[in-house]
Amino acid sequence: MKEIILGIVQGLTEFLPVSSSGHLAIFSSFMDIDTNVPYFALLHLSTFFAVLVFVWKEVVHLVIGLFKLEKESL
Repeated sequence: MKEIILGIVQGLTEFLPVSSSGHLAIFSSFMDIDTNVPYFALLHLSTFFAVLVFVWKEVVHLVIGLFKLEKESL
């Protein structure tokens, strides 16, 4: 349950102009969770994939546009 709370904190604070890693460190110390670098990296990777799922159409358009730009410059 504590890990789910940290995941929610990560998701809510990732887009704030303050470090979400700092929020995770503070909350993990309050909840007495022993975390390490791979644990925080997994939380950040999960956030990346969640955002990617949300904006996948825009990412596909950007990648296609990049390849079209390379073909035109040749």
